Amino acid sequence: MANERIGLGMSFQDVISAMSEGNPGALEACVEVLEKGEKIDPDSMLGGFGALLTLDMLNIYGSRIYLLWDYVCRGDVGMMLAVLRAKQMGELAGVNKEAINRAIDGNRASIDLDAVLAAVRKELPNFYATTPGIQTP
Repeated sequence: MANERIGLGMSFQDVISAMSEGNPGALEACVEVLEKGEKIDPDSMLGGFGALLTLDMLNIYGSRIYLLWDYVCRGDVGMMLAVLRAKQMGELAGVNKEAINRAIDGNRASIDLDAVLAAVRKELPNFYATTPGIQTP
């Protein structure tokens, strides 16, 4: 895809700047993804950077990152990572580009977070979310 913003040789600061588009909420979400990604998803070869690459491939930037994190995933970076991993792993629990965009656009019901987390944890038992009540490995 030719529209991605992340390129070779970019620093993490450059990546976060390009992805967040100056939106403070998106900036916070991107930083959380990078800081906590490896702990939440230890099976990800790229840690939280892999999630940012997925957002880039989906052309989700700025305020849309913030809406995904805060509105769709209730401010829970673990759930946001689960949604992105579900997309990466073959659209588990119906998570595809269209479902993610519908959720961001206001139809939160288009993504069943409990089903997404269960499907990801079935494939990646070491994956956990910061959601209260979820047992971490």
